[in-house]
Amino acid sequence: MSGDEGEARRDDVALYVGRNGGRLMRLYDATRIGGWPFCWPGLIAPQAWFLYRKMYLWAALVTAAPLMFAFVPGLGYLDWG
Repeated sequence: MSGDEGEARRDDVALYVGRNGGRLMRLYDATRIGGWPFCWPGLIAPQAWFLYRKMYLWAALVTAAPLMFAFVPGLGYLDWG
């Protein structure tokens, strides 16, 4: 992408974002040069983050997968007493 096209796209994104443009444009610029934005809430509380983002299937998988693995013989160890 040429410099003029890149600047035009950056201006379009800034216009779309609106008042939070300054904060979000830093992330946009970082991803354009090869950076990787990171979501701390998604790391700390993945079920809540998936539900907040309306990703219900992923929330169900993240919730049910550990339970399913616990009951598969050989994958988990449950000592009930």
